[in-house]
Amino acid sequence: MTAKSASPIGYLANKAARAFNRTMERRLRELGVLPAQFPVLLALEDGCARSQKSLVEIVGTEQPTMVVNLARMERDGLISRETDPADRRSTLIRLTPDAIAKAKSVAAIRDEINASASQGLSIDEVASLRLFLLYIIDNLNKYQ
Repeated sequence: MTAKSASPIGYLANKAARAFNRTMERRLRELGVLPAQFPVLLALEDGCARSQKSLVEIVGTEQPTMVVNLARMERDGLISRETDPADRRSTLIRLTPDAIAKAKSVAAIRDEINASASQGLSIDEVASLRLFLLYIIDNLNKYQ
């Protein structure tokens, strides 16, 4: 282990997140997927159509960012849009068949990276880490 045990939590969390992101970006590039597309692919991988508003909430991004991302994904043939039958003013977004296959590959890569990152930890330690991270996120979100 290279980090000192007395390193601040925020520093270590940031360093871990950056390592995850670098690894994920490199692997996504092999599939031709942009990092911003990753959470959208996973949010839609179940085949269900969702509104843009719903995707913003699931992904946790800003509306203008999602607009640009979805336009790019539509241009690249990853999503299709359809009128919401329950509200004709609203549009639903769904993955194309090719994108569903790509989403499965993205999910497999995500799982592989998570397994590599948690190597040497027990199942209980991974569960505890996940819980601790959720606590930290909730605690910090109180200040926003």
